[in-house]
Amino acid sequence: MNRRIAMVINVRPEHREEYLRLHKEPDPIVMQALRDANHVNYTIFNLGNLLVCTFTYTGKDLDADRTRLRQRPDLQDWMQKTANMQEQFEVTQEGNWWSVMDEVLHDV
Repeated sequence: MNRRIAMVINVRPEHREEYLRLHKEPDPIVMQALRDANHVNYTIFNLGNLLVCTFTYTGKDLDADRTRLRQRPDLQDWMQKTANMQEQFEVTQEGNWWSVMDEVLHDV
């Protein structure tokens, strides 16, 4: 069964323009890696310094797929570069970089 996921993080103000530029034309390897990890309809929204990511998870084990994604050698440079541009929320769950949001309304 598909699962909708939403996450939030802040972009550091001094890196905002560079972060947005990088994501206007993301690395195809990154996008394929997300699809390989069963992340589809991957979208990042921006408001000021706030970033909201949404995607549909189509796999069976999100934690395992996210772990494999984080361990991919071909993504290390991208993840390090973008992580340095971000600032976590205090409510970030252990093991996550972005804060996973709870769904409160879904009209089907």
